[in-house]
Amino acid sequence: SIGLPGLNERYEMLKYYLSKYILNLVNESKRKIWYIYNHKIVYSYDNSCFDDEILRDISNQIEGFSGREISKLCIAMQYALRVNSNHQLTLDIMKSIVSNKISEHKQKLGFIEQSIYTPNKESNKHYRNGSISDNR
Repeated sequence: SIGLPGLNERYEMLKYYLSKYILNLVNESKRKIWYIYNHKIVYSYDNSCFDDEILRDISNQIEGFSGREISKLCIAMQYALRVNSNHQLTLDIMKSIVSNKISEHKQKLGFIEQSIYTPNKESNKHYRNGSISDNR
């Protein structure tokens, strides 16, 4: 099986997905004229959002994330960019999203850990890693 991405892989994935979901949207909004309710929309971001040190710090923080989770993290950033009234991704917004996704990740891990060993009161059997064992 393929393991979780290491630090360098997380960093490269983060850069890739930010480019795919943020930079592409910003560049496209500059090339095309988009209107929402008769207001021209041009998306932008703070340059600090793409600072190498910031991206490396985020890569450290998201240890244990799968590639899919990193992609979803960047999709959440794109969503925030789209719904922000200023149509701008700021470093504060980015950090808030990272923090929320880390919390979600920890909750998911807690749920998985609980479900691996769940007692079945009726039969006095326990479920471990998908198999049933007697509690004797």
